[in-house]
Amino acid sequence: MVVSRRRALGALAISIAAALVSIRAGAAWSAEVEAPQRPLRVAVIGDSLAQGLGSSLSVKARQVGQMTVVAAGVQSTGFTRYHDLNWKTKLEGMVAERRLDAVVMWMGLNDFRAIVDPDTRRRHDFNTADWARLYATRIDELIDVAKAARIPVYWVALPVLRDETNNRGMQAINQLQQERVAARGEHWIAIASAIAAPDGAYMAYLPDAGRGPRRLRADDGAHFAEIGYRMVADLVLDRIAATRPPAEP
Repeated sequence: MVVSRRRALGALAISIAAALVSIRAGAAWSAEVEAPQRPLRVAVIGDSLAQGLGSSLSVKARQVGQMTVVAAGVQSTGFTRYHDLNWKTKLEGMVAERRLDAVVMWMGLNDFRAIVDPDTRRRHDFNTADWARLYATRIDELIDVAKAARIPVYWVALPVLRDETNNRGMQAINQLQQERVAARGEHWIAIASAIAAPDGAYMAYLPDAGRGPRRLRADDGAHFAEIGYRMVADLVLDRIAATRPPAEP
């Protein structure tokens, strides 16, 4: 009975927190945009996670105003897949083509693989010391592009995965990303409190006392359903509002 009651209270807390995230994001943004200025131009880059986030953030931007979104996520990309798409080069091109006020980054689902050293052409297995060194370098190089253009970076934490083995790998990537983002003085956006169970475990459905459980995650156990992307978009919007960079004329 005690366990059931705790679970019920935990589910209620998650439902309330999800609603408050959305309300707080809109309120914070409204408070920050009272002074008239050019809308912020925000680029969303990364893998398929960024694709979903970019779509949801575009909708949010139209609702709150004062922001335009460049949704530039590309499926099946990653820091270990630069033979397919080099994100440093991609961001350099984006910065050269248009004025950006912020970059939102969300990527890592495809990085459970070896990485190739561009200088020696040697392959280094996932989560080895050399792999971590090269991976960290690519994170730093991407941030360097934004810093050179004086663009703040908002880096979204990777989600907990349903598969336990994959989740262990994901959390190793997550830790490395967080360490580098913190070391470079950029913005880390934690999402576990919004999209995971109270104990941090994977959660497929969002408890809702009024309407019943709503699907939070996609069937693959990695991506999100629409409501999940909306919740992450609210967290991103909230952080940008709280640290709103000035929009260059």
